[in-house]
Amino acid sequence: MDRQQSTQSMQTYKIRKIEESVQKSCTQEVVKINLPGGQLSKVEVYEAIHAKYDAEIIGDDLFIRIDGGLKADIHFQLVYSFRTQNPSFHASLNTICIVSGHQLRPDVGVWFQKPTYLQRKSPISSRCPPPNVWAEVFFNRSPDRSNAINKIDLIHRDYPQIEFFGIALSYFATPFHAPPNQRPTNTTHASIAPARPRAPYTMHWDVNHNPIYYEMDWDLHVTLRCGLIVDFNTVLDELA
Repeated sequence: MDRQQSTQSMQTYKIRKIEESVQKSCTQEVVKINLPGGQLSKVEVYEAIHAKYDAEIIGDDLFIRIDGGLKADIHFQLVYSFRTQNPSFHASLNTICIVSGHQLRPDVGVWFQKPTYLQRKSPISSRCPPPNVWAEVFFNRSPDRSNAINKIDLIHRDYPQIEFFGIALSYFATPFHAPPNQRPTNTTHASIAPARPRAPYTMHWDVNHNPIYYEMDWDLHVTLRCGLIVDFNTVLDELA
């Protein structure tokens, strides 16, 4: 067996072991797999992983997210909303970017300056930078919630200028209640919740990285520091 065949066989073996781990944890939203010894730093390995999975790599730890259509619909609607609000910003979903050597993906990212063609085409080798606004959408239970919050805390250490917000979804609830028959012309800014409310809710980290909570309901919104508006109707339309 030549060197190329040996490399391909090892790559196939690792992917198979990862697949087994994913199948064992298929009821979770996030699967964490430790691959020590610098295995995840090899180009042929992480390229094969990203080609097959919605994955993030932090050191020797591989995180595979198992998201369904509900989250994907919310990601899409947020991107569409942000692009419509400010066409000079670049909003995108699930884009790999390099953060302090880690390979991470915001559920939704907003760049004030659009990454280059090569950074969007080959984000790892061309080192796509993290966005100016980083959003995570997660179910209000761990490991999904803890993974999102821990990731935001990790990124903030080296990139304190990034604006973060999160949207927590209820895992067990039935569809969200229908909107009222009479709707206002404009949405109103949501009030700050004194403590973390029941999902669905929005988290918005202030300039000192303190999380601020907002209970989500129809015809409310939160204004980000960059001027973009998180319209709760955009999210609740997908949950109702």
